Amino acid sequence: MRKILALALAFLMVFACVSALAEGEEITLTYGKEFDFDGKTFLEGQDLENNYYLDYAYDKHKVKVEYTWVLDDDAQKDALAVANGDMPDVMLVDLTTFNMLIESDMIQPLTKAFDEAANQYLRDARDTYPEAFAAATVGGELMAIPDTVPKKQHVYTWVRKDWLDKLGLEVPTTMDDIIAVAKAFIEQDPDGNGENDTIGLPLNTNIIGRYGSDYMADPIANAMGSYARMWYEDEDGKVVYGSVTDETRAALEYLAKLYAEGVFDPQFAVREEKELVISGKCGIFFGSWCAGPLRQSYGYDQAEWIPVVAPIEGEGATYYTMSPVPANNYLVVSKKCKHPEAVIWMLGDTYEFHRFLTGDDEWTAKCQEYQTAGVSWTIMPFEIQLEAEDIVAVRGKDMVQMIDTGDRTGISLQNQSFYDAYLAWQEDNTSLTGWVRYVGMYLGCNVANYEHNDYKQPVFWGTTETMQDYWTTLTSLEDETFMKIVMNEVGIEAFDEFVKQWHAEGGDEIIAEVQEYVDARK
Repeated sequence: MRKILALALAFLMVFACVSALAEGEEITLTYGKEFDFDGKTFLEGQDLENNYYLDYAYDKHKVKVEYTWVLDDDAQKDALAVANGDMPDVMLVDLTTFNMLIESDMIQPLTKAFDEAANQYLRDARDTYPEAFAAATVGGELMAIPDTVPKKQHVYTWVRKDWLDKLGLEVPTTMDDIIAVAKAFIEQDPDGNGENDTIGLPLNTNIIGRYGSDYMADPIANAMGSYARMWYEDEDGKVVYGSVTDETRAALEYLAKLYAEGVFDPQFAVREEKELVISGKCGIFFGSWCAGPLRQSYGYDQAEWIPVVAPIEGEGATYYTMSPVPANNYLVVSKKCKHPEAVIWMLGDTYEFHRFLTGDDEWTAKCQEYQTAGVSWTIMPFEIQLEAEDIVAVRGKDMVQMIDTGDRTGISLQNQSFYDAYLAWQEDNTSLTGWVRYVGMYLGCNVANYEHNDYKQPVFWGTTETMQDYWTTLTSLEDETFMKIVMNEVGIEAFDEFVKQWHAEGGDEIIAEVQEYVDARK
C-alpha cells in the first residue's frame, strides 16, 4: 500500500511540475556576465536587463536572467565563484576553469536538456562544430555548450588611409613597409597638432599567440614561422608546441628590436590599446575584420581606416596566419540550477531572434532596428558564438554582391540588414553603423577572404593529465618570459632558459600525451 501511495505521490509531483511550466511559470536564471560597455550601442530606454533578446526569450518560454555580476573581465570572479563553491546558475568559462568545475563536480550534464529543448538552430550548430561539442563532452555527457570560433577571424593590418595620404605614403604591403609607416606615424605628426603624441603599433600584453585578438603581433611572428601557444604537427607528423620553437625565439628577438626602436607603443604594458585608436593617436594596428574601436575612431575624427593583407612579400604572395581552435570557452550550468532546459531555451531563442528566424514580422522589425542602430550581439544574455563556420566569408561576398550590384537575391535577411545600414550611411554620413558595415564587412571580410592565405592548423586544444598539474605554472612562465624579452628587460638567452625549464617541468610529458592523443585520432 505504501509503495502504491509513494508512486501516486511521485506521479502527482511530476504532473504538478509539468503543469505549472505548461501554464507559463516564470524561470529566472542567474548569470555572471563579461561585458565591456565601451563603444556599445543600446536603443533608447534599453540596457542589458531590458532588451529585445530578453523580451523574445520571455515571450517564448517565460525565461528571465538576473546578472550576478557584469564585468569587462570576469576571470577573477569566475575563479572566486569556483573556489567558494558559490557559482551562479550559468557561467562562461575558459578550458582550465571548465576542467576544474568537472573535477569538483559543480556542473551538471546538459545532454538531456539539449536533446529535449534545443531548437533547430542549436542542433544545426552542433552539426557544424562536431569537434567543439566533442571537446565539451566528458564521459559521454555534454557538460557545456562550447563558444565556437568561426573561420577567417584572423588578424591582418588596419591603417589610416587619411594619414598615409597626408604624409605621401603608399599603402603598406611588406614587413618593411609596415615598420616604415609605423615610424612615419610616430615622427611626422600625422594628426597635425604640432605635438609629438602619436605612436606606431599598439601591442597586446599577450604579445603573440592569441588567435583573433586585436593588437597582437602575430602577423609578424607568423610570417617568421612562429605560431606561439598553438599545438600543431611538423612535416614528419610530430607534435610541436609553437611557443618553444626556434622560430618563436627569432620572432621574439625581432619584436624586442622593434620595441627598442620605438615601433611599438613604449607604454603598451600599462595602457589600453583601443584608447589610442579611438583618440586618434594611432594610425596602424593588427586586428580582425570586426576590430572594435573603428566606429569610435571614425566618430572622433573621421578616421579613414582600410584593411590590408600585410605583411606579405609582394603582390599575390602568401599571407601566413592561423586557423582557430574549435572552441575557446564553455557555457556551463551549475548543479544547483533547477531548470537546465531553460538555459537551452534562452540560448536558442536569442539566436532565433538574432538570425531573423522568428517567422514573425513584428520580431523581424525589431531585429532590423538593432541592425540599423548597430546594437552589439554581445548584449545577448549568454554571449557565445554559435554562428555558421563560414559566416565571415559569406558576409564579405554578400556585401560585395549587394553594394556592387544592388542585387539581394539569395542573401539572408540578416545580411540584407547590413546592406540596409550601409544605404542609410550613404544617405546620412552620421549613420555610423553603415560605415562600420562597409569597412568591416565589404572591406574587412574580403581581406580575410584573401585567396593566398596559408593557415597553420591546430591539432590539439584540450587538457592532458600532466597539464592539469603543470600547465598553469608553465603558462605563467611563458607569459613572463615573453614580456621581459620584448621589453628588453632580459636578453634573448632567457628564451633558451625558458625552453629548458618548460621541457624539464612537465613539458616533455605533455608533448608525449598530446602526441598520443593526435596519433589515436588518425
